[in-house]
Amino acid sequence: MVSSKEATPDEPEKNLCRDVTAQRICLLNASNDPKYLDLRAEFAYLKTQKVDFENFDYDVAPADVWSVLELIHGLPLTPYVEGRTWNEQSNDTVTLIYADKTSAELIARLNELLEKRRSLFVYSWAPGQIEQKMAGRDLEILPVHETLVKRFQQ
Repeated sequence: MVSSKEATPDEPEKNLCRDVTAQRICLLNASNDPKYLDLRAEFAYLKTQKVDFENFDYDVAPADVWSVLELIHGLPLTPYVEGRTWNEQSNDTVTLIYADKTSAELIARLNELLEKRRSLFVYSWAPGQIEQKMAGRDLEILPVHETLVKRFQQ
């Protein structure tokens, strides 16, 4: 569902999607009433923003990148944790990693995941650094910039 904020000069904070619809969905999902069980659904409230492609690398926050990567891979949205070298999420078929920095701990984690034969997707703003350390290993290391720009231009 997509909705505008419906803000007006008299009510600049009015947001029907956030304040009414999202609240109703959350209440429905929290209900224990058996008649609503078939109506429950995963839900996330997201806001869009305009991003100029010329300033893309600087205008997109890491938390936004993380959310988009999760959506691309069909994973549920999870909070982005600031200050970590990387954020990671897995399901039964795939492991997603968004690496802010290349570190010895990250390389050790990638090797550990490869030993478990996980389908692994690693995104980085500087993928060459990870590629050098993981040369010859079977994993996808993808550039954040090109991946997101290509996705948004579709």
